[in-house]
Amino acid sequence: MLRLLQTYLIQLKTKSAILSKPKLLRIKPLHKGRSQKLVSKFSLVLGLLFLAQVAAASHIMGGNIVFKNLDKNRYLVGVKVFVDCYRGNQSALYEDELHMGMYSKSTNSLVRDIPLTLKEGKGDTLKITKKSCAKKVNFCMFIAYYYDELEFDPAIYNDPKGYYLSWERCCRNQVIINIQDPQETGIVYYAEIPPFTIKNSLPEFTKIPLNLLCINSYFKYNFKVVDADGDSLVSSLVSPLKGHTSFSDDNSKTSASYPMLKPAPYSEVLWTGGYGPGRIMDGKPGLSLDSAGTIATVRPTRQGDFVFAVKIEEYRNGQKIGEVVRELQYKVGVCAANHSPNDTTLNTADTIKIFPGTKYNLRLNFKDHEGDSVFVKAEGSIFNRDLVGAPIAQFQAMSDKGKASATLSWSPQCHQINEEPYVVTLEASDNGCPFPATNLIKLKIKVLDPPVFDKPNDFCVSRIDNDKLLLSWNNSSFGSNYGGLVIEEKTEGGDWQVLDTVVQKQKNSYELASPQNNTQNICYRIKIVNYCGIASEVSHEYCSVADVGKPPLASKLLNVSVNDKEQAELIWTQNHDFDFNAYHIYRAVNEGLFDYYAKAKTVSDTTFTDSLIKADSNVYAYYIQTIDDCTELSEASTTGASILLSGSVTAYINQLHWTPVTVYDPAGYELIGSNLSESLLLNALFSHTEFDYPHELAIGDEGQWKYRIKAYNSDSTVLSWSNSIEMTQKPVVYIPNAFSPNRDAINKTWDINADFVKEYWLQVFNRWGELVFESHDATENWDAEKALDGTYLYKLSFRSLTGKIFFKTGSLVILR
Repeated sequence: MLRLLQTYLIQLKTKSAILSKPKLLRIKPLHKGRSQKLVSKFSLVLGLLFLAQVAAASHIMGGNIVFKNLDKNRYLVGVKVFVDCYRGNQSALYEDELHMGMYSKSTNSLVRDIPLTLKEGKGDTLKITKKSCAKKVNFCMFIAYYYDELEFDPAIYNDPKGYYLSWERCCRNQVIINIQDPQETGIVYYAEIPPFTIKNSLPEFTKIPLNLLCINSYFKYNFKVVDADGDSLVSSLVSPLKGHTSFSDDNSKTSASYPMLKPAPYSEVLWTGGYGPGRIMDGKPGLSLDSAGTIATVRPTRQGDFVFAVKIEEYRNGQKIGEVVRELQYKVGVCAANHSPNDTTLNTADTIKIFPGTKYNLRLNFKDHEGDSVFVKAEGSIFNRDLVGAPIAQFQAMSDKGKASATLSWSPQCHQINEEPYVVTLEASDNGCPFPATNLIKLKIKVLDPPVFDKPNDFCVSRIDNDKLLLSWNNSSFGSNYGGLVIEEKTEGGDWQVLDTVVQKQKNSYELASPQNNTQNICYRIKIVNYCGIASEVSHEYCSVADVGKPPLASKLLNVSVNDKEQAELIWTQNHDFDFNAYHIYRAVNEGLFDYYAKAKTVSDTTFTDSLIKADSNVYAYYIQTIDDCTELSEASTTGASILLSGSVTAYINQLHWTPVTVYDPAGYELIGSNLSESLLLNALFSHTEFDYPHELAIGDEGQWKYRIKAYNSDSTVLSWSNSIEMTQKPVVYIPNAFSPNRDAINKTWDINADFVKEYWLQVFNRWGELVFESHDATENWDAEKALDGTYLYKLSFRSLTGKIFFKTGSLVILR
């Protein structure tokens, strides 16, 4: 039917009897292979509208009252009605006129019946970026605009409280799901105006709404509300009004009460469970207005039709003078896929943390799945000087086909430190179809209190001469958080005074005027303030007589020991000087010269592990020196050396030797040994003058042993270990060349003695090459009980404990 109506309208367009020009905003699918037109405009004649009157207005999608001051007492008064071409009763509203009521706010009585004729429609172009988009959108909307220009004499219309305007119609689309009984729920368009002694125009919605939303797609719509008088505007979501109409009395020309002109109060719609002005529709986020109240945003999560109303109140000099309500119906449906641009590098779950004085730069790269052009913008208080002060953040974006790049930069200052994070909303939209897809990203940026510097102890006061001192400090760790170094001075008996503040971060020294500093004790100390002026703990004091030029106290080396990993471990006493800087460790190898080897930077670090040694072949000697902040060195500590355990092997004897402990006078040494199976253990004690020990092994003992020496002082509180060594005996094999198995108990078996061997294999052959005896057990003897006297040949193979293979052959004689 709609296509027939459109055909008829096109035919009428060429005729001269055109009385009005309503416009049709329409996007519809065309047959495959045909070109598509984005926006079609049709002229309607009032005569055609008369043919289409019925009793229900289920096609109305929204609207509002228009009221403009044209000149002096002349005003444009009208009603805009948005009409759904596809659903509901499309011809229900196309009357030639409607009647609006004007009521006194003081008496609540009708003061004027205002008939309005259908003069024109105002279309808007739906921006589609691709020709194929028309295939994806099933949307059609008429905008019917009823208005007239009228005179309002202030002498007649002089209600001091002003007036309100209303127009009623029934009923609503039955598919609406957020209100009860929509087919019996009327529509009221409502506005309030001040007394006519006040020249005023109501706020105007300058943009025609797009009422089709895509499920799970972000939607953002700017109502573009302007006020011709420059009044302040306040917007809010409110309940639509139901009014007095019903399905049977709908205020159409055929209804009994036409024109229905009834004063307020107008009842509100009845919401279904859970819906209301705070929850217009299901969404994440739900439908809401921005802080200015003119931009609506939502990401709908449920299909269906939803109605709501936006109220715009205007204020002049702090007093409310008027309001207008626009009602809308949104359809949420399934649209053809258009993916929003994304940036996979962002982790929006993390709060970005920055310090004042530090420049933060965030680089963003968005890509679009369909290759549409991408546009990026950012909103947030950090871009508003009135909200955060100076400096504000900068945002630059560059759009391109299929991608976009953007940079967010900010260098916050101390006054911009905030307990709560600043929220930045990034909006990346494409120009795809059927509608632009938007990726809404929330970034949280927290400006933190800058960290407080540690107590400064790495500084020095040195003497230039008796009237000048030099204060120097380590500035390597200042970084961007540095705010200044405060120098304080105190003469003996006086109070601390601030001498100066050094703000140059690169500066690391300061010349002090200190007359007679060699005899007058003048003290100095420092503290470091961060970028926001918060000071560290004050340093220790450095006094010209008591401290300047004094070397640090020496530490004592307590022990040098070799651990289980064959590393040398050093222990020394802690330095307690206030100007400690580091421990310097010196090392010598095998009685060579000492060289600087390593540094321990913390005063509590009184141990050091030297892993770059060969403890089983060298002796390593060490000593310690302390250096202070003025590079003064202490005396050297005592020297200590590692114990080197070594050994040599002869048959059944492991000869051991060790070097003495030198870091202290030992009470003695203990040799600890074990065979590899740990079935035999050795613990031998020696005096402090003994350094050798022959460990004798018995026949049949295991031939692989592990040894280590332990030195100890008089009360065993200090233990020094040597390296560990393993010693392996070579095979010891004795083979007799004759025996007499004659039962006289003398040499009655052939006994081979084989110690420190493994994988033993013995074979004996007679003179004809026949195998007469074989064994794999070195303890097994041959009794030759059935063998004849004479000469035999043997062949013996075995493997040493280190894995080397040996072969022995020979002859033996049996004598009886």
